[in-house]
Amino acid sequence: MAKVIKLDTASKRYAYALYTIADKNNNLEEVKTEFAHIVEGFMSIPQWVAITKNPTLDHKAKAKKFLEGISKFNVIPEVENFFKVLVARQRTIFLQDIYKEFVNIYNFKKQIEVIVIETATKLTVAEKKKIETFVKEKSLTAKSVELDEVINEDLVSGFKFMFDAKQYDSSMRTKLDNLKKTFS
Repeated sequence: MAKVIKLDTASKRYAYALYTIADKNNNLEEVKTEFAHIVEGFMSIPQWVAITKNPTLDHKAKAKKFLEGISKFNVIPEVENFFKVLVARQRTIFLQDIYKEFVNIYNFKKQIEVIVIETATKLTVAEKKKIETFVKEKSLTAKSVELDEVINEDLVSGFKFMFDAKQYDSSMRTKLDNLKKTFS
């Protein structure tokens, strides 16, 4: 009987294996960059997404298409071999999940705090630096901060982000909503 592995467990195992190999070979940055390009490349092709999700398509046909696609990226041997293992083990459908886990492991090991910040307009360099400094001062573990900026025009102006289980909200939308509650 086939052993059933939970998606998150399988993704973590593959991600950790790739991280370990890349770290051992001192090419972690290159592996991370190439992995990101491959995931972005494949996921931007609707036909590829359809192929991976099609249960009726033969595994050998999927494997052939996938390896043809990988060869176009001209990647380093560690990355190429990793993808060959994914193909052989029929795990290419988990590509995005494995990449997310790889990035999580990378950020944890490098002590990078990733903050998703919603803004009404694009932040200036000075505003980004101010937020990064704030997070570094408040964080117990972060050596560096990476901001993932999401534009949300519904905020009207200002920004909001989550950090250390607290929400920091200086958006005009929240201020207007609070005023509305006060006068209702």
